[in-house]
Amino acid sequence: MVFRDKDMIKRANGDHIIIKKEYMPFIGSADKFKKFVLDAAVRAGYGKAANIVIIADGATWIRNLCADIFPDGIQILDLYHLKENIYSYGKYIFQDDPKQYIPWSEQVIDKIELGYVDEALTLIPELPDKAPAGVVNLRTYIENNKEKIDYPGYKAKGFFVGSGAIESANKIIVQRRLKQVGMRWGVKGAQSILTLRAKEESGLWEKEKKTLTA
Repeated sequence: MVFRDKDMIKRANGDHIIIKKEYMPFIGSADKFKKFVLDAAVRAGYGKAANIVIIADGATWIRNLCADIFPDGIQILDLYHLKENIYSYGKYIFQDDPKQYIPWSEQVIDKIELGYVDEALTLIPELPDKAPAGVVNLRTYIENNKEKIDYPGYKAKGFFVGSGAIESANKIIVQRRLKQVGMRWGVKGAQSILTLRAKEESGLWEKEKKTLTA
């Protein structure tokens, strides 16, 4: 999903509403996806904007894709994915005891959100053994993303630090249309429907109709 800062409205409580954005659903390889991402970014003003910000969940393929097509971009690790991983790690380390893992997780999160990443790292105990599925090696995860978690600095510049909008987009674009009871899809059919759905939700449907009938 691509949007510009001028297409946001800030609420009194500090939250933002994105009033204009473009969705890009794609089923295929990351290499082929690059073109769609870059095209959408150009339509949104890439090349003219002062800052290009990419918010992602820390996946290697996204990091590499963005480094390739947006070498000048500022990559931010989504705060909510980070919190999720911290809580999952805490549950595992403290054997699912909420009296221990909740205050520990909140302490680590508070340190990171305030910019004290090195202090947060000292609070993370080493894994006693190999982590089970769904639990990242938190110390390594944070150290590998150190340059992407300067949340005080990002917020001071007015940048988003969470990917809630794109998580909601997954429900709006994909789940509501493709994951209803009894539905079965092939790649070609699913991609066609997703593309049409994205045009509608991006406010581009009328423009596409004019293009098709011109």
